[in-house]
Amino acid sequence: MVVKLLNISKFDNLDNEHNKTPEIASNAMHTKEDPSVKLDLNCANFSKPKYDSFCLEPDKTLSNTNATEGNCVYKTYESIDKEDSNTGGSCCSTVLSCRWKLAYLCFSIRFITGAMRQNMSIAILTMVEEHNVSVSYFTNQSSSEIISKTERDFEWSKTFQGLVLSVFNVGATLAPLIVGCLTRKISERIVMLVCMLTGGVSSLLLPPRVSIWNYNIFLTRALAGLSLGGTDNVMYSLWSLWAPGKERASLLALAYAGIGFSGIVAYPICSFLISVSGDGQGWQNIFYFFGIVTLLLVPIWWYNVFDSPKMHPRISDAELQFITDNILQHEKDSNDQLPWKQFLTSSALWAIFICQLANKLVFSVLLSFLPYFFLENLNSSVEESGYLSALPHIGRFVIGIIGGYMSDWMLSKGFSTVVTRKIFQTISNFGCAICAIIFVVLGNGSAWIFVALIVASTSFQNLGSVAYRINALDIAPRYAGFLNGIISTSASIIALPGPVITSVLLESESGWSKVFIALASVNVAAGVVFLIFAAGEVQVWAKADNSSSYQ
Repeated sequence: MVVKLLNISKFDNLDNEHNKTPEIASNAMHTKEDPSVKLDLNCANFSKPKYDSFCLEPDKTLSNTNATEGNCVYKTYESIDKEDSNTGGSCCSTVLSCRWKLAYLCFSIRFITGAMRQNMSIAILTMVEEHNVSVSYFTNQSSSEIISKTERDFEWSKTFQGLVLSVFNVGATLAPLIVGCLTRKISERIVMLVCMLTGGVSSLLLPPRVSIWNYNIFLTRALAGLSLGGTDNVMYSLWSLWAPGKERASLLALAYAGIGFSGIVAYPICSFLISVSGDGQGWQNIFYFFGIVTLLLVPIWWYNVFDSPKMHPRISDAELQFITDNILQHEKDSNDQLPWKQFLTSSALWAIFICQLANKLVFSVLLSFLPYFFLENLNSSVEESGYLSALPHIGRFVIGIIGGYMSDWMLSKGFSTVVTRKIFQTISNFGCAICAIIFVVLGNGSAWIFVALIVASTSFQNLGSVAYRINALDIAPRYAGFLNGIISTSASIIALPGPVITSVLLESESGWSKVFIALASVNVAAGVVFLIFAAGEVQVWAKADNSSSYQ
């Protein structure tokens, strides 16, 4: 849009009161004739103070102005409504914005990661079970006979099967730390590209490689866990520059919801893929399908995602301004030394770690033993237990999305970051603990009440995704990816004995009551620690201008 030439003399009669203080002069000056006309000139050689834009209407802002002494020529500009400046655009443009496209892709990748983690538990049932095969035998030179017999693709012991099921988690446990270190040196966009390519290719290679040598399955599954298990940290590092404070919880809640969605649909997808092949080889379809889907996401990721908003060639000026105005900007510096002393002595970081550990324990114990619980208490079949096991994932998915929007709504209404995070973490931990206590008190109540309590417990627990889970982005955005890797890996390692301890408790009298008492205790402890020590503002040691003090 072109604005006609304006004679600068029109604005010579400025209210001198606006020039008395730097604070007023640095903002805008109005003409006496029309207070709604505001002069904000960014003129290199203009004798008045330097300003940013020229507004002809109170609700419009004009940018990209050029000015000269005497006459001021405004060439092209973009008009931005104040109504939209708080969200970076209209509702339609927001959901199609670059930052929300990043959220959709993170959701998809988290879904793939969750499905890859779970698909082996379905595939292995077909890999080791007996199935009918037809074999042709030549009775003489001119005739043959077709007979049917049963055979297994793999003769694996229970111990071998257990190792196969756990090897993905071994790689996924180490991945956050490794990827957290890599993202400090290498582009997050490239690291994610490598992770997805490696994960997709390893899935495609599993069927032919394991048919050659059984032990190849350990290599391919560990590689898949190591690559896809690190995607969470890549996302976390990206969000430190892409998630504005006003939308942080909503964006990350959607991104993390992919893992819950995988728990809902992964098992039905795997069951369908197995059923389309009636020769006992349906398990191969699972790995081919998810491998292809992973590789299809690679070019979509590369086209739509960049390390920072400033690097994105297709981001709108409105969105770029919205993000930069609502996020602490920082530049990646591979030579920046980590303030280890401040990390280890930060009570706010320890609060995040304790909540992460509690989450790992609850998640691993409850979701690992849910099918067993349903079999034992509801007398359900294996197939029915599988469907019932999806209920907690549905609750986690729904509550996570709602929690994200509610958290951002509270921030928009004036609640501070630390208060908002503490409220949701308190509801998460104490809600989960209360459900566990009710379970113990009811004792031999209705089995379906217990199912409802488990669903409620895991749903409450997922509210932590908009509290402790994103808190590192609040207090240390420039180190968020690395810190998330350290915290996640450490918590995962410490939580590894959780299922073993649960098995021991279940073998004793009132085993489930003891399990839920332990889970309630863990949640109460984590909730109290976060309530006391959590922070919401960027810590002094995490600010760029203080980094040199810790080197």
